[in-house]
Amino acid sequence: MKRYLIILVMLCLVLSSCQTEKSKDKETPPVDTDSTLEKEPDQTNQELRLENLLLVDQTDGTLLLADNSTDNPGAIYTIGADDKTTVTIDGQAATLKDLKNGMILAIHYQGPIAESFPMQIMDLTEIEVKTLPKGEFPDLCGFYLKVLDDVWQDDTALNGKTVGFDFSHLPGNLSPAAQTALRIRFGEIHQVDTVAGDIDSLKQDGYIAEYGWEDGCHITIKPANETVSAKNENGILNFQVTKWKGPRGALYWMDCEAEWTDSDGFPEYTVSHKGAS
Repeated sequence: MKRYLIILVMLCLVLSSCQTEKSKDKETPPVDTDSTLEKEPDQTNQELRLENLLLVDQTDGTLLLADNSTDNPGAIYTIGADDKTTVTIDGQAATLKDLKNGMILAIHYQGPIAESFPMQIMDLTEIEVKTLPKGEFPDLCGFYLKVLDDVWQDDTALNGKTVGFDFSHLPGNLSPAAQTALRIRFGEIHQVDTVAGDIDSLKQDGYIAEYGWEDGCHITIKPANETVSAKNENGILNFQVTKWKGPRGALYWMDCEAEWTDSDGFPEYTVSHKGAS
């Protein structure tokens, strides 16, 4: 009997040893710290680039840009620039003072873009400009900001805290993003809220009552001649403006005209007829 007990104990020890060896075989092998596996690249400091950006306006080193490309329709950006920012025009060194509204820019930056409205690009590294043919920079946004400011100062009783804009037939070649930037800049200058749409759509959205706009107005700029939507062959821009508060409160500027030249900036304009209701 004792002999059988000894044999049983020995068998248990053998089985236990086998189980231990199997457990060791199943253990995860140690990580090779010197392996050649590729690591995900760190894009934090990678330089990125955006092109075809219209310089709408600039104030104290802050640039308001509208994306003119088809890749990001409606995209609007603000960037902060200072004397340390590298600026080139046609590959030649320049400064921020050489930038003019209406120029088309390419910007180099690092890091993410803040998802605000407008979007903010914080880590600007370079501003690159390529001149248009003949060096022309027609500042169409600046021109329309001047027109809107003049209309705003005319018959101020029609004004209000909210302004609706209809730029759907705006004469010229401003992209949808530039039109939105134009509306935003006007709101910043005059400290008002702005919305986009024609009178009917804004009525449906609840901004305008049937009798009119209680604390606001609606501004429309469209061609003076419905068949003309841009500058004609002589560089003349024809347009008309309406500032509307209600059926019994409106201002009309008819047969307005501006003649573009090769000079920088934007031209003066004339208004042939003004009306009111």
